[in-house]
Amino acid sequence: MNRAERRRLGRLEAKQHKSGRAAAARRSAAVRKLEQFGGVSVLGALAAMAVPLSQPSDAKEDRARVGILSTIASVAVRVCDEQGPKATVREINELLPAFSSWHPTRLEQPHPHRAHAMLASIVSPQAEAQRSILDAYTRTYEILTTHHREGMPDAHDWAEYFGVKLEEFMLLAFGVGTLAIGNQGLVDRRSFTAELAAPLAATSDDLQAALNTHLFATWDEHQHTAKAVPVEPGREDWAFNPLMTKPVVVHSHDSPVGLCPFPLMALQRGTLTSLYFDGRNIAGEQFAGELGYAVEDYVESVLRSLVDLSDAACALHTEIVYDKSQRKSADFFVVFDELVLVIEVKAARQIEHLRQGHQTGVTDMIKKISKAADQIETSADLIHQRHGSFTHIPSDRPIRGLVVTLEPWPTLGVLGTVLCPIGATSVPTHVISIDNLERIAQTPAIAATIGGDISGAYDQSRLVSTITHGHEATPPQSTFFDYLDHLIDQEWG
Repeated sequence: MNRAERRRLGRLEAKQHKSGRAAAARRSAAVRKLEQFGGVSVLGALAAMAVPLSQPSDAKEDRARVGILSTIASVAVRVCDEQGPKATVREINELLPAFSSWHPTRLEQPHPHRAHAMLASIVSPQAEAQRSILDAYTRTYEILTTHHREGMPDAHDWAEYFGVKLEEFMLLAFGVGTLAIGNQGLVDRRSFTAELAAPLAATSDDLQAALNTHLFATWDEHQHTAKAVPVEPGREDWAFNPLMTKPVVVHSHDSPVGLCPFPLMALQRGTLTSLYFDGRNIAGEQFAGELGYAVEDYVESVLRSLVDLSDAACALHTEIVYDKSQRKSADFFVVFDELVLVIEVKAARQIEHLRQGHQTGVTDMIKKISKAADQIETSADLIHQRHGSFTHIPSDRPIRGLVVTLEPWPTLGVLGTVLCPIGATSVPTHVISIDNLERIAQTPAIAATIGGDISGAYDQSRLVSTITHGHEATPPQSTFFDYLDHLIDQEWG
């Protein structure tokens, strides 16, 4: 590093430090004001603000605001007493700027992925508000039951853990969330009566026990859970929030009515976003690996729904085991008229450092996705070389790669992959989540269900372009993230 570069870095660090101190001071002042209120009244005010944002709406940018409100809730649980002066919506609104202002820490070092890190930390608190809950419930049940693998909890394990069947617990979580939406955040446990339990195998007592154990908690219990997980000051946006595991706050476990300020958290309690951790509690570390195989099986079922509605020229082939060492190819090959799509499935979850915008988190993300991209490239090479185990895959057309992830990796969508390709592979590869793959697969299925003409819905050229986002073999020389990196230098350099 020459003298000019050292001076430039010094100016950047000084400006970052000054800006960071100002942001930290604003946040600290807001926290001090927040801790003067009673915690339950803070959650009540937050419920008045968050519940309307949980209503079905096309305004996803408004629903994403729930992320800021949940940060305030997480801080309140840590610093407020249960009872105290009442907080009003107006007073909480006055604190929003301090909690929503974001300072791009971790950007002082000009590492090559700092733009990715910045975007990841901005998007992560908002990501869950953008997903379809109903789709998530269907996907969760399919993966955990229909595609159950050895080493994952079975029906008996789930029932023993929750006190009710898995599907009954999912319905219970969904019921809590919908009750909260319809009652300004209030959940009356008496709604879960014998009449509700009648169509289920569970009794009313079973449902109440499941509520108390897995969905309801007192203020003291929430606070104890929150304080057991240290949080770096200023990083509360990405910290563990105890309301995600037990979304309803009650005065005592005998209280008939509880407060659920964020119905979305209750709804998510019945999805794989939350049940993943229950699965690990039951089955241990092996759960994550076995879940990966179950997710692959689920993706195969989605791909088959596409292929089954197509013409004979479109075919799906599964993983190929080759050579004496029993090496394995990418997970799937979809043969279209105009190209071969090589697919690798990744069920790995985002680590906390990625959500926080640490360089180590971005490095971990790129390592995981690049491994999938390398697997795709190896399979493509074997197709071109006409390896004996790959001769049923045509080599007379272009090959494109697709990495399908269990959960969205926001910075690896169109911008992250098309404009800033991951890895150094020769096969243009795109990254999409299962959510997006499902939506693509639903188009011909919906057309067929309503008796329509599926030829327009299943036009291979349009489908391939949708999946690959029109990948060209040569990536652009000047990428979006290069440009963003330049803007960061201008603003803080």
